[in-house]
Amino acid sequence: MGIDYHDTGFRVRLSDGRTLDFDYDHFEFLRQASPEKRIRGIVDDKGTVLWWEDLLEGISVAGITGVSESELEEFAGVYR
Repeated sequence: MGIDYHDTGFRVRLSDGRTLDFDYDHFEFLRQASPEKRIRGIVDDKGTVLWWEDLLEGISVAGITGVSESELEEFAGVYR
């Protein structure tokens, strides 16, 4: 799983090979952030959150993929 950045948004590469594309405009904290801070997002260790430490903000992977938090956490092995 990873994040690729471009001028107007970002692409999330999921571990199953799918990709999801987003515009910065869909997320208030990214729309207001500088380009330098926008590109510093990471995927957390378990792959359940996209996190921007400089902005102290994140996006739930469950929310953007349309699965429940518990389903994603079980798949990611959070409780192992």
